[in-house]
Amino acid sequence: MIGAQTNRKIQLPLKPALAPAQPKNFIKRAQLAEPLPQEGKMSSGFEEFEVKFHKISYDKILTDNMREYQEAHPGVDMHVAIDLIRGKADSDYLDAVGYHCNSRSSGSENASRKVKEIIYLDRNNTPDVWADISATILKQSKASKFKDFKSVLIMPEQHPLFEPSRYLTQNPICPQMIYECIKRIFYRKSHDCLSAENKPKVVEVILKFAKLYDGVDLNSDADALKFFDGLIRLDFLQ
Repeated sequence: MIGAQTNRKIQLPLKPALAPAQPKNFIKRAQLAEPLPQEGKMSSGFEEFEVKFHKISYDKILTDNMREYQEAHPGVDMHVAIDLIRGKADSDYLDAVGYHCNSRSSGSENASRKVKEIIYLDRNNTPDVWADISATILKQSKASKFKDFKSVLIMPEQHPLFEPSRYLTQNPICPQMIYECIKRIFYRKSHDCLSAENKPKVVEVILKFAKLYDGVDLNSDADALKFFDGLIRLDFLQ
């Protein structure tokens, strides 16, 4: 539930190619109710408010930059172009996060607490970008006189039989999850950034993704809570 003092809930998934089913359709229409505590006594009253859903898609930002580069440099391979423009796409992504997290961009309706926002950061938000995302959110939100947001990391539960201690390098991504990611991308008919058309590239990208978790312990809440206000654990197969 979005708390009375929370106008924004910022959700960050970790999973590659395993984003949850599109929540926009039902979240956008949702009318939620939460208790309104009154000073000095309990209240049975409820306040209704509208929920707005914003999805910031890193793939779209990356694709837009890639197409712009290819228009200026015809004949450049898609994957080469992606590698060249990735830094700019990363910067544009943080700019988009900052814009939506800026209290002043929400308008008076949100300020009156009648509108709550869920900002879904649709990206493989690996640990190497946690600090940048956290710093961006805090920077853009500090103009508020009170904290009106909560950042939540969506964590994938690994296979119950997975034993990270058996491997030479600590890495929390289980082989079953890597397999599931590769399988899902192989079954994609098309995708602007990564599709089944180049299967070796798919495997390469997923393995590079997993390597970004070297030394990270997903079972330790402390690692994530250094950067975010909370976390949700989900079965990566759901």
